[in-house]
Amino acid sequence: MSRKIIYSQMVSLDGFIEGINGELDWSIPSDELFRFINKQEENIDAHLYGRKMYENMSIWPSKGQSPNASQEEKDWAKHWMNVKKYVISSKLKQEDLKWNTELLNGDMVSSVLQLKGTTGRDVSLGGASLAREFIHHDLVDEIWLFIFPILLGDGKPMFPIMPNQRKYYLKEYKRFEETVFLNYARINNILKGDL
Repeated sequence: MSRKIIYSQMVSLDGFIEGINGELDWSIPSDELFRFINKQEENIDAHLYGRKMYENMSIWPSKGQSPNASQEEKDWAKHWMNVKKYVISSKLKQEDLKWNTELLNGDMVSSVLQLKGTTGRDVSLGGASLAREFIHHDLVDEIWLFIFPILLGDGKPMFPIMPNQRKYYLKEYKRFEETVFLNYARINNILKGDL
């Protein structure tokens, strides 16, 4: 059985993952939600990023060491530094990468299919633009939505315009104080359009 690729994001009610100026302060998880996220990460041993998402996530080594960090943040930072990370970028070089990170070169689809075929746990995918490409090539097995009760009105959408339709089914859900977690798994058929 191959490893699953899981696209996971904090998202507003109207489908944005960042505000119009890149704001993320609306998506700070509660301690309960953070513990759940850390528990979910036990099933993941690799992260896939584009350049921008990798750079955004690079705050965790210092944030996890902050005296103001919660236990959940410290746990996440420790996991993030230890887990294998792969970056797909034409601008970065291997020497630019730290914290157990490898640059994926060559054809993206071939590289990801090869990664899916290796031994290990599941792979988390970060970044809307990269997710669009992965979904287009039918590489996303599950989508994890952490829905926050806010309408941003504008910003960066979780799903840029897709060239094809894909069908998913609701596999799991969980309600927190204000946030809802939804896990959708892929149905292996293309409804409209060609790859």
